[in-house]
Amino acid sequence: MKNDKKSKEEKHGHAVVVCSIIGRKGAPLDKNNRSNDTQLSFICNDFFVKEEGYYLFSHKKHVVYEIVPKTIVDDVIKKTKDLQDKKEDKDYNPLKELERTTNNKDKVVWIRPHFPVGDYNSDKKIITLYEKNIELSCREKNNTIDGLKKHIYICKTYLHEFSHAYFHISNGKKHKYIREIEEAIAELYTLTYLDYLKSKNYDFWQPVYDCAYGDDTNLQNEIGWLAVYGFGAYMYDKLQSKDDRFKFIENFKNKISLIDIKNTDVKKYRYFVRYPKHMGHQDECWTLLQRILQWP
Repeated sequence: MKNDKKSKEEKHGHAVVVCSIIGRKGAPLDKNNRSNDTQLSFICNDFFVKEEGYYLFSHKKHVVYEIVPKTIVDDVIKKTKDLQDKKEDKDYNPLKELERTTNNKDKVVWIRPHFPVGDYNSDKKIITLYEKNIELSCREKNNTIDGLKKHIYICKTYLHEFSHAYFHISNGKKHKYIREIEEAIAELYTLTYLDYLKSKNYDFWQPVYDCAYGDDTNLQNEIGWLAVYGFGAYMYDKLQSKDDRFKFIENFKNKISLIDIKNTDVKKYRYFVRYPKHMGHQDECWTLLQRILQWP
C-alpha cells in the first residue's frame, strides 16, 4: 500500500474523490447517485469534498522491498527463541518471510518483499488497485480466488486508499506523509468506516469488515511494515466507540502538517511500531502516538 506523497502547496487543498469500484476503468463521480448502498460512491456525498476523481486497475504484479532494521530482527530472534524454549507459540516465526543477505558494504541486512494491493497517487489524484496482488492475497489466505473473496479484498483496499485521499485534505497546508503513522491510521479508518457501513447494509459489508478486522489482527504478529498496518487494529480496539474513532481520525488529519519527524517521540514510535505484538511495545506506541497528536 505504498503511498506517493508529492503535494504541491495548495494544489492539493482538496483530495481526490474516487468513484465506485464497479467496473474496470475509472469514471467521474456521479454525486447525484445515492441509489445503491453497495456502491462506495455514496460515501463521498456524506464525508468528502466533491471533486472529480478516478481509480484504475493495474494488471501487473507489483512488488516493493523492505529492509527491516537488524536491531529489530535481533531482538525478535531472541524473544521468539525464549517463547519457543518455554513452549509458548513454539510454531510462531515472524521472520519466516525475511531474507538474510548482505549489502554492498558487506553488512548483514534483512529484506522482505511486499506485494501492495493498492496505492494513492496524490499528484494524479488516482487510486490504483493492483489486481494481480489482490488475487495473490486471496490465494494466500483462502487457497482460492473466487469472485466474492476478490471483491471483498477490492472493497477493503479501496477504502484504505480512499483514506489517504481524505487525509490529503489538510486545510490547504502541505501534507506530511509519515508511513508508520499514516498507514496505521488508514487501517483504523478502514475498520471504522466498515463498521459504519455494515450498520447501513449488513449483508454486503459484514464479510468485508470481518475480513479486514481478521487480517489486521493477524498483522499485529508480523514484523516491519506489516506490523504498522496491524497497529490500526490495536487502535480500533483501544478506541471503543465509533465517535472516539472518528474524532481521533479527524484529529490526526488536522495535525498532519504539524508533526515534527525529528521529534524524539516520533522517532521512538516509528521504530517500535514495527515490532510484532509479542514484543510488548504496542501500549508504549499508543502512548507515544497520543502525545504526538496531542490526544485527547
